[in-house]
Amino acid sequence: MHVRASTLHGDSTDARVPRRVRRLESRHLASRRRKESFATLFNARSNARRLRATHRPREPSSFAA
Repeated sequence: MHVRASTLHGDSTDARVPRRVRRLESRHLASRRRKESFATLFNARSNARRLRATHRPREPSSFAA
C-alpha cells in the first residue's frame, strides 16, 4: 500500500498536491482494479472451458512449478 511520507509524519505538506490530482490517482487505481478483476474472471472462465473440452485428468507435473 502506497502512503505518502508526509502523511506518516503528520505534516501538512500533503496540501501542496492538488486535490484534483489525488482524485485522478484514486480513479485510475479503481479502474485498474476493475480491469484486473475482469481479466481474472475471463481467464478463469476460459480455463474451465478448456478443461471441460479435454476430458483428461490433470497430470501432477503441471504443478511442478
